Amino acid sequence: MGDWDFLHGLEGQELLNAQATGATDWDWRYVEEEEAIKRRREEHRAKKHR
Repeated sequence: MGDWDFLHGLEGQELLNAQATGATDWDWRYVEEEEAIKRRREEHRAKKHR
């Protein structure tokens, strides 16, 4: 798979965004979900140590 194969099937603004950032909308949603999970874990740990 080439570096730009992830662009296959994308169109319009989604294609432009993916070209500019190196990630698709789906990739960014995944990153946001993972960051939210990490934040919740950190908040939970902070509450346990109070």
